Amino acid sequence: MPLLTVQAVHSFDACRGAVEQYVATTGHQPDLREWGIINLLIGDMILLRSGRATTQLASQLEAGIYEAVEGEAVFALLAVIADRKISANNLQG
Repeated sequence: MPLLTVQAVHSFDACRGAVEQYVATTGHQPDLREWGIINLLIGDMILLRSGRATTQLASQLEAGIYEAVEGEAVFALLAVIADRKISANNLQG
């Protein structure tokens, strides 16, 4: 699997991971395998950014995310999405 790009994560985030919205917007089906990986990486990033991971696990999560993405910009974009989700959950209690 190729490394995830900024464009792939932006496409996912623009539709908030809703396949129907993506299809309506673009006229074609997203790469669901890629979207699944994006979802997993967002989950990893939430663990990393929320402070709930041990130091060892945080190091493993960070290394795994960097292995799957195409550079610092994608890592930063995943962090923004994770922070947004963490904030939303904190507001809901």
